Amino acid sequence: MDSIDAGEPAAVDARVSPPVDAPPSVSLHIHIAGQGAVVLDGAATCDTMPPQKGDCMLPAPIGELATLVAMPDAGNVFDAWMMACMGQGATCALVPIMPIDISVSFKPQK
Repeated sequence: MDSIDAGEPAAVDARVSPPVDAPPSVSLHIHIAGQGAVVLDGAATCDTMPPQKGDCMLPAPIGELATLVAMPDAGNVFDAWMMACMGQGATCALVPIMPIDISVSFKPQK
């Protein structure tokens, strides 16, 4: 049976490289007025609770379709997107090629 020499630790390369397949990203600066949240591609979320308080940056791949969904809190409804998503419904689709400011507003349900 072979024995294992535990005297010297094996040399390890501690340099870390970014994943090869990670696309470059761009920041979407989200501003929320009223009570609700914005979800980017079903994962990243910006909401009105601390610490974000309705102002946050979400990373999106450059040149690829990004889908933002406005999700009102209970007792509120989607009102409108401003800036890059203006005129779209509660779901905003865009292809960012540079940092973008996006605002969304929610209003109390009547």
